[in-house]
Amino acid sequence: MATSFQQWLKQSQLLRIFILGILVLLLQIPLFQISDLVYERESRKEQTAGEIANKWGNSQILFGPSIYIPYTTHHVNNETGKVISKHHWYVILPEAMSTMANLSIEKRYRSLYEIPVYQADVSIKGHFQLPETTPDGLQWDKAIVAIKLNDSKALISGKLQWNSHPLNFQPGSPHLPGDIQYLHSKLQIDETSTSHTYNIQLKFNGTDELYIAPIGNESTISIGGNWADPSFQGNWLPQQRDIIDTEFNSKWQVPFLSRNIPQYWNDANDFTDALANSVVGIKLTTPTDVYRQIHRAIKYDLLFIALTFIVIWLWEAMGRLTVHYIQYLLIGAGLCMFYLLTLALAEHIGFIAAYILASSSVILMITSYAWSVLKTPFRALLLGIILICLYGFLYTLLQERDYSLLLGSVGLFAALSAIMFCTRKIDWNSKGNELLNSSTQK
Repeated sequence: MATSFQQWLKQSQLLRIFILGILVLLLQIPLFQISDLVYERESRKEQTAGEIANKWGNSQILFGPSIYIPYTTHHVNNETGKVISKHHWYVILPEAMSTMANLSIEKRYRSLYEIPVYQADVSIKGHFQLPETTPDGLQWDKAIVAIKLNDSKALISGKLQWNSHPLNFQPGSPHLPGDIQYLHSKLQIDETSTSHTYNIQLKFNGTDELYIAPIGNESTISIGGNWADPSFQGNWLPQQRDIIDTEFNSKWQVPFLSRNIPQYWNDANDFTDALANSVVGIKLTTPTDVYRQIHRAIKYDLLFIALTFIVIWLWEAMGRLTVHYIQYLLIGAGLCMFYLLTLALAEHIGFIAAYILASSSVILMITSYAWSVLKTPFRALLLGIILICLYGFLYTLLQERDYSLLLGSVGLFAALSAIMFCTRKIDWNSKGNELLNSSTQK
């Protein structure tokens, strides 16, 4: 009876499915390690990008121009009777601002990694409208116009024309609010003239991103460059955008009312942080980023291994064939190798070529091994065809961003339907009891 029970355990399909499920879960261990390796390589790429950015120029955020006028307030301390003086800045934003940025983009390489960097030629034109009422004691003779650039060390050149007169920019500026680096120029403002024009030309380096703050009462911002896949960022999307081959152009018109920032204020009510959050710009994305694609592929590993095991198990259930659990484990390990091979190859030859080469190698290896495991060439070739369909389907999912969920759901539904169709005539009750009944009769 013990022998017949052991034979029943050997023939039990429910027990076999349970053990195969455990094997699928065990194979997640090497896949977790591969996933960690992908994160490690991605982190190394980001570190390399940071090293290039520190030398070339970081992602840039441009604010300005703004007029800053110092003034002093006095009040008496009620406890000591002393007069306390406090220095302030009165800030005036431009009435009109038209900014045009042309990016010359190239890829810089270090080790295995490529990083997009740019050189920006920026033109900012417009005029200031002085307010009708201002705080008392404004020191107009000490007024300055300032531009904020978050990585001013990457600045190549800067020119300013104020009311058609050339002025020189100076680095930094003392005591201005915020922690962003400034460029400034001293002004001699004629209070009798309420309108003042400006024309600013800047050239600076940057990496990966460029943002511009629409600080004018009327703000028009145009950004263009030689990049095929720009990602438009910020609080507003561009009203116009054209992407042709490897060139793009974009244009924003940001109304004053939607910006929710006043045109004039003092540093007792600082809006520097609000300006930092009200920007528009572009990010130089790489849609075929190797690590992003492999991360997405690994999400489907459980489905891949489970479907492959189910196909082999169906041949066991429908025919006189027994595949050892170690053989299942070796086939699962081969499927895991696909992700490691793709990662290793993609860093050298690109994702598409790496995907084709890695999937072809894994399919050939598993099909050759299955030739002896499944006993007949037909079964091995059929398994190879199924793997080709699975890897082709996975590649389609990786390329589709908007329809990946729909395609994945339909594919899973089709696979489940095929399994139900193939097993519709199997008598699972007699399948598990055949050997036990025959042994009992003896």
